[in-house]
Amino acid sequence: MIRPLRVFLLALAFCLGSSAIVCTASPGSKAPPAARKSKPKPPPPRDAQVDRWLEIAGFGEVALYKPKGEPRGLVLFASGDGGWNLGVTDMAHEAVALGYWVAGFSTPRFLKELDAADAACSDADGRLAALGRDLARQVGLPRETRPALIGYSSGATVVYAALAADAGRRLDGGISLGFCPDLLIHKPFCPGDGGLTAHWQKQPPTWVFDKRETVHARWRILQGESDQVCDPKFAPEFAAGQKDSLAVMLPKVGHGFGVPKNWMPQYRQSLEDVLAGGTRP
Repeated sequence: MIRPLRVFLLALAFCLGSSAIVCTASPGSKAPPAARKSKPKPPPPRDAQVDRWLEIAGFGEVALYKPKGEPRGLVLFASGDGGWNLGVTDMAHEAVALGYWVAGFSTPRFLKELDAADAACSDADGRLAALGRDLARQVGLPRETRPALIGYSSGATVVYAALAADAGRRLDGGISLGFCPDLLIHKPFCPGDGGLTAHWQKQPPTWVFDKRETVHARWRILQGESDQVCDPKFAPEFAAGQKDSLAVMLPKVGHGFGVPKNWMPQYRQSLEDVLAGGTRP
C-alpha cells in the first residue's frame, strides 16, 4: 500500500502550486483564529552555484549548472515535492563535479503542466527528451547527446516512469532517490514505446505505476530503510529481475536523506554507474 503521508504531501504541494485549486476546510469545521499580521517570510536563498536560470515552457524556472572543464554530458534533475530548493542542490552538485551539465526543475510544476495539456495521457518522457535536446543545443553538447535523469521523492517516480516509457530510445539511464511508484496526477502517463502502464488506487486515491520487465537503461534506486513516506519494499521489488536496474538499500536513512555520510558514498557510486557507464557496485 502506498503511504497516506506521501499522498498528503503531494496533494499539499500540488494544491499550493495551482491557481485552479482552492484548499478549504471541511464543512462544519471551525474557522481558525485570525492570524496576526506579520512580515512575509523572505524567499529561500538561491543556490549560488547555478550558472543561469531559464524559464522554459512546460517546466517553469530551470536551474542550469555548468561543469568545470570539458563537459561529459547532460543530466535532468527532477526535484521532490518542495520544488527546486536546498534539499536537492547538494545532489546536483555531485553530478556537476563529475563533469555534467545539470538542469534542475520543479517536479510539482512539471506535473501541473502535464495535467493541463489537452491530450488524454501525459507524454512525460517525450517532454524530458525534448528538454534534453534543447539544452544540449544551447550549451554546445554534441547533437546525439542523450540526457540522464535523476529524481528525488516524486521526482524519483518521474524518473522510473519516463525511463520505462522511453525504452532506451532517447534517455540515457537514471537514478531515483526515495522511490514510490505513485504520483498525484489527474491523468496517466502515456505508455510510450516501453508500454508503461498504471492503475488507479482508490485508497488513498492516486495513480500507481506498474513494474515493467525492463526499463532498457541503467537505473539505480537509492532507498532509505527508515523511510516513513515511501515503503522501502518497492525499491527491491521494482529492481528485481532487471539486468539494468539495482536497488541500493541505505541503513539509517529516511525519506529526507538528511545525513549525507549515510548515503553520499552510495550516491556517488551510482552516479559513476549510470553517468559514466560503470559496473554494478
